[in-house]
Amino acid sequence: MRRHICNLALVAALGGSFALAQNTSQQPRQNPSGMPPDQQAPATSQASSTATAMKAQSDIQTALAKDYNLPTSNVNVQMNDQGIQLTGTVPSQDAKDKVEKIATAHSGGLPVKNDIKVVASSPK
Repeated sequence: MRRHICNLALVAALGGSFALAQNTSQQPRQNPSGMPPDQQAPATSQASSTATAMKAQSDIQTALAKDYNLPTSNVNVQMNDQGIQLTGTVPSQDAKDKVEKIATAHSGGLPVKNDIKVVASSPK
């Protein structure tokens, strides 16, 4: 009889432990930000897009510097939350168009906004 009571106590203890383990695994885990997992933006996506924009900016600047057919110009390449922005001055509309074409080719798919001004050089 004593053996049956010990076995019954052992089964009850194991069953209770199993039920407790099942119950605790179903509780939602709290994340550090306090936001539900479906509303959290993946950090790698944001870091990846920033890295892509920085690479595009660098690639555009390098390509512009290597183009010897491009007239001397004062072009700035900046990245912002809308994409790549071109500012500065060039001596002709053809130069402006060429800078935009180079920037678009090296933008990595980011939109390019061309705010370059055409300033004709004054005769000497």
